[in-house]
Order: sequence, then structure tokens, then C-alpha cells
Amino acid sequence: MYLQCIQHMEMKNSENTILHKISSNDSHSPFCNFAYAFVSDFTTVVAVVGSLDCTETENYVKIIKRSERYSEEESFAIKSGSELLIQNPPLSGQTTETFEYCIAKNTNNQYKLELRDSYGDSWFPGSWIEIQGIYGNTFFKNMMVNTNYEDYALSLNYPIMKNAEWKMTASASGTWTQYSYDDSTWTSVTLGSVTAPASSTQYYRKTFTGVADMAAYDARFFYHCGIVAYINGVQIFADNMPDTPVTATTPATGCYSAAAYRAVMRPGSEIQNAETVLAVEIHFTEEASPDVDFNAFLAALAPSVTGTSCTIVSDGVEMSSSVENIAMAFDFDKSTAAAMMPTPTEPINIDYVFTNMVPYIAGLRVWPFYSGYSAAKSLIWSGKNSGTTYNTIITPSSRCRTVVNVPTVLVRVLKGVNYDLHSQRTKAEMDRERGFVRLDGLQGIESAIGRLSVQRFLCVGELLCTVRIAM
Repeated sequence: MYLQCIQHMEMKNSENTILHKISSNDSHSPFCNFAYAFVSDFTTVVAVVGSLDCTETENYVKIIKRSERYSEEESFAIKSGSELLIQNPPLSGQTTETFEYCIAKNTNNQYKLELRDSYGDSWFPGSWIEIQGIYGNTFFKNMMVNTNYEDYALSLNYPIMKNAEWKMTASASGTWTQYSYDDSTWTSVTLGSVTAPASSTQYYRKTFTGVADMAAYDARFFYHCGIVAYINGVQIFADNMPDTPVTATTPATGCYSAAAYRAVMRPGSEIQNAETVLAVEIHFTEEASPDVDFNAFLAALAPSVTGTSCTIVSDGVEMSSSVENIAMAFDFDKSTAAAMMPTPTEPINIDYVFTNMVPYIAGLRVWPFYSGYSAAKSLIWSGKNSGTTYNTIITPSSRCRTVVNVPTVLVRVLKGVNYDLHSQRTKAEMDRERGFVRLDGLQGIESAIGRLSVQRFLCVGELLCTVRIAM
């Protein structure tokens, strides 16, 4: 047995998570200052450790990879420019593996994700990859649909981190939600610690440098009662607050039993300005003013659907339907589907409900089972915030097998179909109908197997409204 310094140390913790510590210059150095292992002729003994503790100059990355059959053909890599930062180890079949890395930060923390299949018949159905950040939020999740390779822009950018320094006051007026507002007289506070109960509304501001060319952003707020949040003066989120105009004396309509993180996902164009501010007001009920326990972070998301500028919503989605095995309609598996034969009098209804997440839905990707002929001939997309009545948003009726010349553009990406919502609904409608989504009236198929079988992915972002692509 001898002591060997290795550049790529593989470690496992008690949860069988593979941990990696990668230095951007380790391939050029004769010494490894981050990992050692005892190696014998027959085995390698490595330390059992917990999650990685990355430095200030590194980004933490968690990669969750589901592999089915032929995992030896599948691979993934992350690059910074032309520099290879992450290359997967050999993958195990029919299992889900977790890999953790520390990788060097770069400008705006933008990287390239490469998915490969060495045989050239795409990843086996049911195989997928998910990439999370240090707070457990998802930056990317998708299955591979091309035969040989797919390349994606990968953002690991947090314009706002947890426990950051913000400006705070108990009295605000005028243009306090705008970037240009002078908050020099406000108190500087570091979030993450509970303060004494408040007797009035609390106001917070955090300026940050925006990121261009993002599909969406994921803003998460830790709060107890009422909240209203703004980006550069535009309201992006509200909870436990009345629909009427809000003032400093407006009480919250209720409180949760405990403070927790709740999220909103919105188009990336809202944070593309270099000078951007996130402004938040925290309200309490008239009956009680609990301890002020506020925190927040914001992640910038690159597109995760090829050929579009939107990212897939994979967190906090619950589905209900009369269709058996409805979960199979959202499991990132091309070989499974929620299947049912619709009739003219009994169309299929599929309800999506978002838990602790309010996404600004901009599109729907449908993956037809086997071929485009398995897709629905027509559908109705509708939404609501509460109650029993859904409001119709779009009613596309083409499968996009030919060039589309209707206002509602259906954009086909590979074998999937993207239904673009932007041409049929206004921004106000999208804000108002964000709580629940329904697919109604999935009518008719021509598939010989006689069933409606699709994979559905909800997208946040800015889909093109003028693209016309044939099947």
C-alpha cells in the first residue's frame, strides 16, 4: 500500500453520494492539495465525508443522474469555455446517482453542459439529468432527445445569495421599489437572523447586477405572513395580501403556521438590466406581529429546452386527472405515458397545481408517444388562481404536421411540440391565472394503439411568437 496524490478523487458519504473536489488548475500541477487516498493492489480506500465545502472562488454543483439500460453509452460534461471542469465517472445502470462538485467561478457563472450518447441512439428512455445549486434549487432538468449529442448553456448564477446584506426600513414611500431610489438613510441588515416582533410594515431593498440572455429567474422568499415583491418597480409576487392597492397600513390577510421558502419563476428579461433592484415589503395581521424572519435568494436560469428561450418547471408540480398513471405524464421518460381514450363527450382533463411555487407559464411542451400521430388533435389550455372556474387561454387545434399559419404558433422542437402562450394572452392575464393550469378537451388521435400518450413539460421564459416550423 502506498500514498498517492490523485487529481480526481471519488468519495462517498453515508447516503452513497459521490463527492468530487475539482480545482481548475489541478491538471497543470504536479501536486494535489485537496484530496489524498490510500491505494493498494486490489482496492482504493477513500475518506467518508459530508457535502462539499466550496471556497469563495468556487461554485457548488450537485448533479443527479438517472440511468436506465446502456448507461455505459451515456455521458455528461460541464465546461467553462473550452476548459473541461466536470466529466462524469462511469455510470451505473437502472439507478439514480448523485455527484457533487466544486468548480471554479467564471464571468457571470455561465457554463456549457454537454450531453452525449456514444452509440448514437440517444439516452435510453427514463434516463435524465438534473443540476442543482447550493440551496437545492434546480438550475436544469431534462432528458436527452437527440441521437448523438445536445449542448446547453448552463447558468449557476445567484444574483442574490441567502443571508446577504440588504437595506431595510420601517417607513418607505415614493419610488422606493425603483433602482434609482436613494436608500442611503436605510439600515444595512444581514438576513438570516430573527429580529424582534415588528409593529409596522417592514421594507427591504437589494440591488444587484442583472444577467442578460436568461430564460427565467427563480426568486425564493422566506416569510411568515404577507409579502409583496418587485423587480425594478414591477410587482412580481404577492402572498397573503388583498387584491386592493397596498399601503403601509394594509394588514396581511393571514399567516402560515411557520415561515418557509416560497418561490416565483418569471421571464429572464425582467433581470437583464445591469442595474436591477429587488424590493420587498413584509406585512403582518392585525391580530399578531410575529418575529421578523425574512430571507431570500434569486437564481438566474438559462434555457433548458433546445430551440427555445424557456426553461422547464420541474419543482413543485402536482397533477390530478381521471387518467390512470397521470404521474407518467411528467416523469421525463419517453417510454411511459398517461394513457386514456378520449371521446367527444368525455374529453380528458389534466390539472396542474403548483405547491410553494408560482411560475409564469409561457409554454407547454408535449412529447407524443412513439410519433406525432399520437398527439392530441386539439386541446384547450386554461388557468385560474382559485375557485372552480378556469379561464381559457389558448385553443390550438393543429398538430403542427405542416407549416402553421395561425396566430397561435405551435413550435415543434425535435419530436416534442411547444405550445406558445404569448400570442394569446396578455402579461396581466398570465399574472392573474398563475395558480392552477388545466388541459381540457384533449380530443381524438389517429394512433393505431388507440390511446392518448404524451409527456408534458411546463416552460417559463420568452418563446418566439413568429416561428413557423413543419413537423
